[in-house]
Amino acid sequence: MEGRQLSARSAKDQARRVSPSDIEPISYSRRVGLGFDVNAWEPVTEKGVKYNNAQPTQRIAGVCALNRLPAKRRFSLGPLARKLECSAFFALAVLLFASWLYATEANRYPYTGVILGYDTNVRAGSNLNYEIVTKLQKGDLVYIAGNWREWLKIRCPEGTVLWISGDFIEDGVIEANKLNVRSGPDLKYNVICQVLRDQKVDVVKKSGDGKWDGIKPPEDAYLWVHKDLVDKKGGPDLYGEFQRRREEVRKRLSKVELARELNMRKNTAEIPFEKMITEYETIAGDYPDFADEAKLASKRAEELRAAKKRLDEKIFTEEKAAEEETTKQSFEPRYVTAKGTLTVTEGKAGGQGILKLEDGDKPVCMVKSKTIELKQYIAGQVQVWGIEEYSSSWDVPLIEVNRVKRIK
Repeated sequence: MEGRQLSARSAKDQARRVSPSDIEPISYSRRVGLGFDVNAWEPVTEKGVKYNNAQPTQRIAGVCALNRLPAKRRFSLGPLARKLECSAFFALAVLLFASWLYATEANRYPYTGVILGYDTNVRAGSNLNYEIVTKLQKGDLVYIAGNWREWLKIRCPEGTVLWISGDFIEDGVIEANKLNVRSGPDLKYNVICQVLRDQKVDVVKKSGDGKWDGIKPPEDAYLWVHKDLVDKKGGPDLYGEFQRRREEVRKRLSKVELARELNMRKNTAEIPFEKMITEYETIAGDYPDFADEAKLASKRAEELRAAKKRLDEKIFTEEKAAEEETTKQSFEPRYVTAKGTLTVTEGKAGGQGILKLEDGDKPVCMVKSKTIELKQYIAGQVQVWGIEEYSSSWDVPLIEVNRVKRIK
């Protein structure tokens, strides 16, 4: 009986324990924490089915099962291991999130921004303690190269002037190994960047004391503007296109300006006003996003239009005067007579008052007289005789009356 019991127990133990040689090749093993029982294996098929009566409580790390390593003692790392595992997982998650955040932030730049307010300050550094270098206006485009906290790093706007010491430059060439480029003409101003020996710079102005040279910003010179004053407009290519169009409109405007200057030296009648007006209006219409250039083009078009109007009026006046002179010279006085009702007018000719002779509502002629007081005949029907004189002031003849007769 006892033998049978021992034999049965041995068989049960034999069934419970699993030899490494009895395990079929597997693809994975269920892992529970870092604690495991090295005296048992938990073989798993590709579909997760256990082999050879292995019990769920008999756990082992997947690596031991895959390598079929014999295990002769039992150990467990316990709660500390689980805490370390959680801490490691958390640290890895934080590291991955930080890497993603950094990559996302880095991929934001560069881009093209648009200024949201008027007289926006552009500073030498990334806080309010840095001096103002220049200002931007609403709608201006800027190239955003990066950021620091709440400040955006931008390329120097058009027209920015930076300063270097005049003692280390000769004919636009730097003669120092490294020369600081500052935001103003004094050592108290902040350094924006540096230029190197033999580097060429464009000098655009001199300081009042002559000790500092104002230059166009080098390519690696950047300034700063607060992020709340800028909105994203598009990618970096948009700013490149903006730069190209700005150069284009300036070239076109310079060409037309030169032509205008040369044309205005010609005789007035030879000036091609219409052509120049059209060219200026075309520039203003093609480049409305460049306010200064478009404004100048519109102004020039108005000036030329006004000059053309004055010229046209002058020409008309001269032509009319010449025509009148021709008509006057060809006019031959004659003795005429006319009938009608005398009415008052405000006109004068040769210092004499002028009256109108009408037939009903239709004017017949204008009359005046050096010898007869014509006012006494006003509102009455009369017949007049006299000499017709030349006059360009009325559409009817002017008669110098020397005889009047009332008509009943």
